[in-house]
Parts: sequence; C-alpha cells; structure tokens
Amino acid sequence: MENLVTLLKPGGRVFVSVPNVMHFSVFRMMLLGHWTYEDAGILDRTHLRFFTRTEILLLLRQIGLEPREVFASRDSETEQDQAFIAQLAALMPPGVDAQELHAFQWKVVAQKR
Repeated sequence: MENLVTLLKPGGRVFVSVPNVMHFSVFRMMLLGHWTYEDAGILDRTHLRFFTRTEILLLLRQIGLEPREVFASRDSETEQDQAFIAQLAALMPPGVDAQELHAFQWKVVAQKR
C-alpha cells in the first residue's frame, strides 16, 4: 500500500476492499476452536493480513490516505445468526459499534493528502 500511495498524485483516490475479521462468523468459528482458511471468504488462503474497520482506517491514515467513504458489505443472516450477534454485542465495551459484527467486508474510498 505504501508503494501505491507514492504513485498517486495529491488528491488521487483509491478504492480498498478488505474482509472484516470482526464479522460474527469469525467469532463463531473461533469459539468452536477453529481458524480455518478457506478457498474464498474472510479467511481466504491468499489473505496475508486481517483487519477490523478501525484498523484498516488507521493503516490508511498512517500511509498518507484519508478515508472519505466507508461502506459495509453484508450477507444474509438467519435468526440463529442474529441471536448469536446479539449475544456478542452484549459483551462489547462501550464505544465499539456492534454493527461491525454484521459487515462481511469493508470498502473504503481514500484520498491522498
């Protein structure tokens, strides 16, 4: 990413799409004692690093990009998923947005300062 930023003119924009490791499905897997890489999805075998919304925004700022728009991609959720999400949300400290549990992927438009 740092190399990419050097190629951008001031004001240039990038579109970043990253899987959200804070998605409820990852918590469910870990509570079952697993961290299983898959052929596609959040734990895709080709992913080198994992991010939450907070961490991807921090990384972008550290390399000279200012996030301008942030979008969450969501999958459908069953009633069982929603009950599990509610249980996780009840454990979260104040200031952490429980909506992050629903986001399968973060899409960010960021601009070079």
